[in-house]
Amino acid sequence: AVCACVAVWGVGLPARTAGAAEASRGPWTVGLTGGWAEDEADKPLRDDFSTSLSVGYDLTDRWTLEGVLDYAPEFKENFRRDWRTGERVSRLEEKAGPGEHDTSCTRLGVDALYHLAPGQRFDPYFGAGLGGVRYTADLGSSVEPELRLRAGCHANLNPTWAVRAEVRLLTVGDEFESSGMGLLGLVCRFGGRAEPVAPAVDTDYDGLSDAQ
Repeated sequence: AVCACVAVWGVGLPARTAGAAEASRGPWTVGLTGGWAEDEADKPLRDDFSTSLSVGYDLTDRWTLEGVLDYAPEFKENFRRDWRTGERVSRLEEKAGPGEHDTSCTRLGVDALYHLAPGQRFDPYFGAGLGGVRYTADLGSSVEPELRLRAGCHANLNPTWAVRAEVRLLTVGDEFESSGMGLLGLVCRFGGRAEPVAPAVDTDYDGLSDAQ
């Protein structure tokens, strides 16, 4: 059931309606973020924009298992200077062959995240996982293995929505080539169950519950 809460940053309803149901914290999350992907300076590709789609499930309050699909529509070629001729040389053409000037990139990974403050307004987390990366240009392997390290924070707007800010360190291939990503976006939490709330008791009939 979708969480029926209108509290944003701590401002909510003054009292519950008698007999109302309150949704528990949902274990499922879907996130959509975007940001900058950065490679080492001597790599064939220049830095560019990338998007990330994630689906997660809370194994416990602190541990989340998350599947991630990253897509960068266009990484342009990087250049080096030939010290003998002074001309610019495309590092991508050297690696993938003549005529290759850009490529798209798809990453797929599974990560385990550990939350430092689950359910709080600000929830820092860190994690690690494994995955694979594929470029449309031929960079020597159709799919390269990837080690993924992540650190970030959720700013919880309410029980359903959160802003996510995150950095990632990605180590690719058997040569351990490194790249990084900085991402910002939204996370939606769902799948909570409605739990009944005990009706307010008002023994003196003044319109306020006895607990107030």
